[in-house]
This record gives sequence, structure tokens and C-alpha cells, in this order.
Amino acid sequence: MSVRRFSARLFVVKLRYVVTIERESDGRFIASVPEVPGCHVYGRTRQQAVGRARRALQFYVDSLRSQGQKPPRQPLVAVEVEVAA
Repeated sequence: MSVRRFSARLFVVKLRYVVTIERESDGRFIASVPEVPGCHVYGRTRQQAVGRARRALQFYVDSLRSQGQKPPRQPLVAVEVEVAA
């Protein structure tokens, strides 16, 4: 008698969102997520603002899933354009 072994594979779906960063007149950074209305966070540094935006987005995705909804699969795409100064 032979025994077959099956390996379970866990696939993690990752979503990408555009986060815009602006510097306020007081030196703080504000990170906004255009795809998620009302998602704005502040940070003393750019890194802190991005980290807070990441946590806010994770909370948003987790909240949607807990309500039986799916987060957007094809969020906004940003393209950089250069122009002469």
C-alpha cells in the first residue's frame, strides 16, 4: 500500500495602492490614498507617513473582508511624467 503525500501551498495575494506624499508647511508629511476616500495620515518623516498609510490600508482591506466584501483588485495606477522646468 502506498501513501501519497500532498503539500499544501498558501498563496498570498498582495494588492498595490498608490500613496501620495505631500510636505506640510510645518514640516510634517501627509500620505493620502486616492483609491480610498478619506484615507489621509500624518507622519514626522516620510517613512513614518508611509508606514501609517500601509497600516491604514491593511485595516481597510481587513474591514472589507470581515464584511464579506472584496477589496478592489485593480486599483489606481500612477505614471510619472517629466516636463521641462
